[in-house]
Amino acid sequence: MRLSRVIRPFAVASMALAVSGCIAIDYGITVEEDGSGSVEASLGLDIGVLSAFAGDEIDREEACADFSAEFDQPDGVTSESFDEGDICGLRIRAVWDASDDAESSLAAVLDDDTISLGRTGDGGWRMEFPFGDDLLGDATGGDEGMDEFARLLLGDASFVVRLTLPGSPVDHNADEVSGSTFTWDVDLLDPPETLYAETGPADEASAAGAVVIVLAVIAVVGLVAVFAVTSRRGRSGS
Repeated sequence: MRLSRVIRPFAVASMALAVSGCIAIDYGITVEEDGSGSVEASLGLDIGVLSAFAGDEIDREEACADFSAEFDQPDGVTSESFDEGDICGLRIRAVWDASDDAESSLAAVLDDDTISLGRTGDGGWRMEFPFGDDLLGDATGGDEGMDEFARLLLGDASFVVRLTLPGSPVDHNADEVSGSTFTWDVDLLDPPETLYAETGPADEASAAGAVVIVLAVIAVVGLVAVFAVTSRRGRSGS
């Protein structure tokens, strides 16, 4: 997979700073039932770790400003700087409108047509995200010497991918699943060939269970109210 226009600036710039876990990349895609969606990414620089590696105190304000200034985002992509605790960096976001062809809409946003996205025959969704080693190759310009150097530096870097699809989980190779959000903690030195996740229609049993719980709560509240009224009448009549 070649790097999308949303994530490419992050990976390229991180080569110079991804020492001893200085860099943390968080990349998320959300798909809605109507075919609309969004892509969000954040790149954080750990000033504390960077200072420890440098062996000297780092000017936090200057380092954060220089770090955020490295990224030129294309049209249609919004960005904002953040500074939280020991981490500072940049968050970016791009969206696409409701569409019957969500895959083409996503490809236009990412400038990457290698990601497969679409509805399944039973009303769920499936996405396949080719990964492989191209992340390092693109970031280092194909220079073999730089590629090996980058592998040494990126050993502790964090690269997390999150995907949220409509429906209930059916099949995936994610490291963690919460609801219909799939999370991969990608090892940049040995990334999987493809990230994939599939959902089916929303779990009707769960929805019915929620309705039963709500009705039960209403019934209990009603019983308590009746008991309270009855008790008051009993006391007033005695």
